[in-house]
Amino acid sequence: MSAYAARLPKADLRLRLEGAVEPELAVALAGRHGLSPEIETGAPVGRVADFAQRMKARLVGLIEAGDFHAAAAAALARAFESRVRHVEMALTPQLHLGRGVAFAAMLEGIAAAFREARARGQTTRLILAFRREDPEEEAFDVLRLAEPHLADFIGIGLTGPEFGHPPQHFARLFARAREMGLKLTCDAGQDGPPEYVRQAAVDLDVDRIDHGDAAAEFPALMREIVERRETLVLRPSANLALGLLDSASAHPLRTLTGAGVSVTLASGDPAWFGDLNANYALLAEELALSKSEILKLVRTGFEAAFLTAEEREAHLAALAEAA
Repeated sequence: MSAYAARLPKADLRLRLEGAVEPELAVALAGRHGLSPEIETGAPVGRVADFAQRMKARLVGLIEAGDFHAAAAAALARAFESRVRHVEMALTPQLHLGRGVAFAAMLEGIAAAFREARARGQTTRLILAFRREDPEEEAFDVLRLAEPHLADFIGIGLTGPEFGHPPQHFARLFARAREMGLKLTCDAGQDGPPEYVRQAAVDLDVDRIDHGDAAAEFPALMREIVERRETLVLRPSANLALGLLDSASAHPLRTLTGAGVSVTLASGDPAWFGDLNANYALLAEELALSKSEILKLVRTGFEAAFLTAEEREAHLAALAEAA
């Protein structure tokens, strides 16, 4: 079944640029600027907060537009090789602005990589992600920076270690983004409690929830998600590597789908936890997924994507042909 999943055209709805930088590229980009990043390879990832700090160490060479182009282009090309035909990439400017990186340089580099992706038949969207560890007012500052470039973004997201940083703390930010016509996504229920999933779904009224695994603990919460027609974008490989799952066989996928919750898979941080195919392979093998179950997960990815109707129809037609 993992081979079946690998050959299907897929959508990756949560590929974080910063989590897609491979060690070799990080060293090369830093070398352009006479820098030496502290990169650990081979060691266990550790807790969510530890991982966030280790990921930041790989980003010191992302300074100019060319650096962001190299990082985004490499991530998109690897995804394309894995049969990923639609990518929604998250950019977290707060990881770069403090190093003096110009906001326009980030967008210039990513836009060039997106043009190359579209030329080979890959559709792309950009998500403006905010660090939940930082104050909401700082997020508003970033949103104001992004406002002149609003056409480059399809939506916003909230990322980073959850514990102690509930979605509700960013309610005003999400309301403002909605007024600006942006789609809403939010990390919730990975290392945070089910209440964070409820806040994302109900209080923030997001379009999609990244992770959301914790919702499986409460039938009423799953019913709420179903009624709101929100999709959970799961990243099982990350949960396993970060010690949030005892084993892949303990993943709540079937509890969620059995309750009618709309679910798909994403890579998240592929340089750390494996690409989208690795996530499908993990659950296909450990949960003995059927072809129909895999196909439904893949199809949901395209259905929940922030695509035009024409783009969605084209991707779904290609999926039907490959299935």
